[in-house]
Amino acid sequence: MPLDKGSTALTIFRLEKPLPDDALERFSAKKAIKYDETGLEDETGWVSGRHLLERRIDDETSILGGAYNLNMRVTKRVVPPALQRALCRERELEYMRERSTDFVPKNVKKEISEFVVEKHIHMIPPALSGVSVAVDRVGDFLFVGTSSGKALDMLLTLFYDTFEIDPEKLDFANIASRIPGAEDVTPKVDFSEISSEEDYIPGRDLLTWLWYRGDNEIFDFTAKDGTEFKAVISGPLTLAMVDPDEGASEAMIKKGAPERSVEAKSALAIGKKLKKAKLTISEKDRVWEGGFSADLFNFTGLKLPATEKGGDADSTFEERMRSLRFLVAALEAIVEKFINELKSDDWDAKLKEIQAWAATK
Repeated sequence: MPLDKGSTALTIFRLEKPLPDDALERFSAKKAIKYDETGLEDETGWVSGRHLLERRIDDETSILGGAYNLNMRVTKRVVPPALQRALCRERELEYMRERSTDFVPKNVKKEISEFVVEKHIHMIPPALSGVSVAVDRVGDFLFVGTSSGKALDMLLTLFYDTFEIDPEKLDFANIASRIPGAEDVTPKVDFSEISSEEDYIPGRDLLTWLWYRGDNEIFDFTAKDGTEFKAVISGPLTLAMVDPDEGASEAMIKKGAPERSVEAKSALAIGKKLKKAKLTISEKDRVWEGGFSADLFNFTGLKLPATEKGGDADSTFEERMRSLRFLVAALEAIVEKFINELKSDDWDAKLKEIQAWAATK
């Protein structure tokens, strides 16, 4: 999904150091192959951020708002499934007619399928797909417009091949590693007194804690630069257990106001925690809103604050980069508040309040 406009999926990475001065040249050295040279194997490479056919990577095509703006392009040839089935069936019928039989052995079906693909694949125009990428040179962040694990694996491989840099995924552990004293805290909260799970996923505890705060009208957070903002959880909600043996593993609640529903509280009561929810962050009249995965620590359908109307592409993209940098700061502030609360002297009393809230339907 594009990062320059509209809503987007989003996964965030930190870069351990700024990209080198010859970054554009390195991107260009790993650019995508020419469209009409696509073979039988999937081909992955960089193209400009403007469109998937632009292989020219330079200051004009691939820098926007001071950030590197590109796409990872995947090019492949695929025989459409319906066409492949029809072609295979045609040859199978021919095989049976020639041999006066009504049966095609399994190994022959496989050979026919392979023959059909090999014969027709070069007649099929290559299919293009892309993942939008922005490298913020102010904060040294890599913003990626996807939440797909497969696409992210391909992108990280290509990024390493280009720069020999392993980006660090921005997740709970990454943020916590930068908070003094966090290593002395176990970020596990037993929202139910009867919870028997020993394993936990910190993002789920964090998201469920955010739900508790919002349900009790405690929204306030402060970023490191002193900016105050609010964070609110709303539906649809997906609650889950880490241990799949503990009853039904997941419950999705959509109707009405899920965050205030009896069904959601019932799921909490048996030890489930939030796995996915809509997260809304607001700072004055600016709003960030999207589906948030506690496990993957990324977004789907993320809407960023509206940009100023009438601005050129450069200033608009720069504004969106500022919005994404603040989103990082907000996530950092939320995790730090959570950890500091776990470290506080009155945590045992606070935990009893949380468990009482979770038990109330």
